[in-house]
Amino acid sequence: LEGFASVRFANFGSIDTRASINVPITDWLKTRATFISKNSDGWVSNTYLKEKLFDTNTIGFLGSVQILPTDDITIDVMGNYGNSHQRGQASRCIMQPGAEPAFGPTLIPDLPAACGETTPRISTADVNQIYSSEDYGVWGSANWDVGPVGLLDELSFTVKGSWRSGGFATRQDLDGTYLPVIAVLLAE
Repeated sequence: LEGFASVRFANFGSIDTRASINVPITDWLKTRATFISKNSDGWVSNTYLKEKLFDTNTIGFLGSVQILPTDDITIDVMGNYGNSHQRGQASRCIMQPGAEPAFGPTLIPDLPAACGETTPRISTADVNQIYSSEDYGVWGSANWDVGPVGLLDELSFTVKGSWRSGGFATRQDLDGTYLPVIAVLLAE
């Protein structure tokens, strides 16, 4: 039996944890599990919605089992799960010099002033922005070392397989201001 654990604290309320444990149940059955988490309060202020952005809430798990039914057969099965959620991203609005349309004044007259209120650490987005993802899977292999057979010095058979799934959702305010210009919602 062996393992380790760690906790790390940092600025913006960050707490990162990691833990892992190896548990040999018998000579022919071994297990390992690892867990991680990462959490923080965010470092960008949305002054319009009165919330912090770029926070992090992530967890992950990885587990494995090894079965050794005989000296020449090895079966490995592994799986993982991960989930991450973040409120928004820094949406800084920047007006490019010369971006004024050739046919007259801008279509959104208040946009230059609204853009001027954003900085790398201050957003005024009018959309509660999120990014969320989840993934999980199982994979494994079975190997049979037959040994020497006829003219062959070594013969072995291996079977491998895997399955993965997951999804994501995001909601973004592309202009990064309190003006209702462009917002995008994507989900899988």
